[in-house]
Amino acid sequence: MDSPQFESMGELISECVAVFIIIAFGDSVAAMYTLYDPSPYLNAYWGVCMAWGLAVAIAIYTTASVSGCHANPAVTLALALYRKFSWKKVVPYCLAQTVGGFLGAGIVYVLFGPVIDHFNAVHQMTRAGGGAAGVFFTHPGLAITPMHALSDQVILTAFLIFGIFAVTEQYNEQAPGANFGAVIIGLIVAVIGASM
Repeated sequence: MDSPQFESMGELISECVAVFIIIAFGDSVAAMYTLYDPSPYLNAYWGVCMAWGLAVAIAIYTTASVSGCHANPAVTLALALYRKFSWKKVVPYCLAQTVGGFLGAGIVYVLFGPVIDHFNAVHQMTRAGGGAAGVFFTHPGLAITPMHALSDQVILTAFLIFGIFAVTEQYNEQAPGANFGAVIIGLIVAVIGASM
């Protein structure tokens, strides 16, 4: 196998691992928040947001040197549009990220399967009927229409991209140094989750 193909495969595995890490930790904290009664995060939702943010930081520290740790199709697309990331890598990166997401959710499903079953039994729900849905995906809350939810995601993703670009801009004299950018990006994720 020649070097460019091997490098590309390594990048795809790296993106898969990055999203796997984020979803494995993020969905696990969502499971603890949603399924346990009382929730260990009942009066400390900030802990849920910090867990997601720290999962992002861990993913960056463990995979960024291989693939850049986009860990999000929106980030990959934004980097192609504004930071000269290769367009031929966009679809493979997004597919690898998607696989990582399913693998991360799969491990959470295995780890929390009995807890999901207990939650559904107590609340007279079924998996097919949406039991424990909040563990694996967010859904519009009270009085939120699908269009409002979509606009919410667009706006929050714009905040995320803006923050990532600011933190990683080589000419930004205020950007964090000494490899601290991963923590700041994780905090951006945490703040978005906690506030919007």
